[in-house]
Amino acid sequence: MPAFHESYGIYPSSMMPVAEKSKIEQDDNLLEHVDLLIYQKIQKENPLGVTYSDEYILKKVRKNSRKFCMPNLYGIGAWMFPYQTKKTYSYNKESMFYQDTLLEEAFEQVKEKTVQSIISYIESKEPDSEMQKRVFQESFEELERREHHWDIKLSGYIKKFYKDMPMFNDIGHPSRYLMLELVRKACDALGFSADKKNASTVDEEFLKNFIFGLYGVVHKPVIKSLGLRYESDYLEVKKRIRVDNFSGDLNYREVSIIEFIRAYFFVSKGIVLDKRVAISNKIRWIQQEKEKLLKDIVPDRNYLNVSLDNMDAHLLYCNLFGEIKQLGNLMVETNRCMLENDWAQIYHDTIIGSEWLLDKSVSPGGYGRQAVGYNFLYALYRILDEMRPRNILEMGLGQSTKLTGQYARYFGATHTVVEHDREWVEFFCHGWKKLSQQTRIYLSPLKEAEFDGQKYHAYRDFDKIVKELKAPCELILVDAPFGEGSERSRRDIIAYLPQLLSKEFVIMVDDCGRKGEKNLLQEIQDILGRNHIEYSCGLYKSGGGCQVGIVACKKWHFFTSM
Repeated sequence: MPAFHESYGIYPSSMMPVAEKSKIEQDDNLLEHVDLLIYQKIQKENPLGVTYSDEYILKKVRKNSRKFCMPNLYGIGAWMFPYQTKKTYSYNKESMFYQDTLLEEAFEQVKEKTVQSIISYIESKEPDSEMQKRVFQESFEELERREHHWDIKLSGYIKKFYKDMPMFNDIGHPSRYLMLELVRKACDALGFSADKKNASTVDEEFLKNFIFGLYGVVHKPVIKSLGLRYESDYLEVKKRIRVDNFSGDLNYREVSIIEFIRAYFFVSKGIVLDKRVAISNKIRWIQQEKEKLLKDIVPDRNYLNVSLDNMDAHLLYCNLFGEIKQLGNLMVETNRCMLENDWAQIYHDTIIGSEWLLDKSVSPGGYGRQAVGYNFLYALYRILDEMRPRNILEMGLGQSTKLTGQYARYFGATHTVVEHDREWVEFFCHGWKKLSQQTRIYLSPLKEAEFDGQKYHAYRDFDKIVKELKAPCELILVDAPFGEGSERSRRDIIAYLPQLLSKEFVIMVDDCGRKGEKNLLQEIQDILGRNHIEYSCGLYKSGGGCQVGIVACKKWHFFTSM
């Protein structure tokens, strides 16, 4: 504003949060020479001390200097955000959100911890009209009380337009619309009105760059109760809200309500809702970064081929393509995580309300870890719950035993577990004490066996164990012994097929992405074929090549593709 700058020079005073860190003291000599003091009413009891209060500062300014009191709107936005408290949540030492009690109530009440479930809960909540009316009245009474000290008034503008445009970003910070009105009124009052023709453009750009606040959602019950006529699926924020690197840049943009809620619970509770969406966003970001490297940074191949004597350029070329390779590897790893999270979500949805799986705590493995993954646990639960087998043989004690053990205890099934590691058995049984007399654990040392020129691990006492089984098995789980590194593995049951199987049977083989287990799955099918037994076979694939193979009799063929 040229007229203002022609009349005054501006002495920059630090913002209060900055001043708190640097312990800046007020310059009494400077205050004595001030011609125009623009200030807010600040109480003596403030975190920075009495020297930052208006009472102290006004005493230091000349009596004939001009004084202009600007609005202090902190807390006045409570009528738009009645569920916000003054408690804040921070991320990387930066305040990100005010606590929202309605969001947290919704999270606690919904069974499915998804963004859509939370939104649906809030949208179906009946407005608390009495509470809303009280907060609205209290907010405007407080606003009018403060206005007595201000040189510009805003209550009339807010009352006139609050139904048509948002007035606050959160309980303490005005929206760009209200800030624009504040700036215009201040300019008029000070006698430095901007050119009416250009005021809107200049002020909008200024406010876009300086918009601030922690932001919040105007919930549907509030919209209904106040009769607000504006509604948006987006929030205007200065910088993009990032959630565990699942978002990209930090430029000014609109943030969707969905992304806002995901960010809120990541910062407040340390959890990521809708992980599949989050990982998809991460994949999209990786792809954008890869394209950026290829398009904007990587030098032309032909130029480098001609100038290979330029070692710096050659090294730059190699390093940049190394970065692209790393991004490619990251994409593969992210896709693997997405598949595992898919199975985790499916599994958790499936076991909701289970009558027999009372202890739902499991620590699944997956790619790079020895325990079975969620794809195995999902298929196993469905088979146990729908097939209701009476005799179960499990090769390897572990996370799957938490399901089979509880199933056997509840339904009185016979459950036999074969394990070679005594220390692991003691550790497992000490930490998880839910096994019953229906489960019998056989401890059998390993031996080295050989087939088709390939050596593999086998149970030394397996023949004795099979002979002690009371009946053929309806369900056999194969996840042991160690099978990695050989083209033949886990073949203990082969010599006892098909006699070991009941007429109605299912066999589950973990780690079928490996050569040894893949060959085992084929051997099982060959034996069934030679004995004219009808069967179906299918794979449940997860990330990193983790595959669960299932062979089922004709009756239970759908277990191979659930």
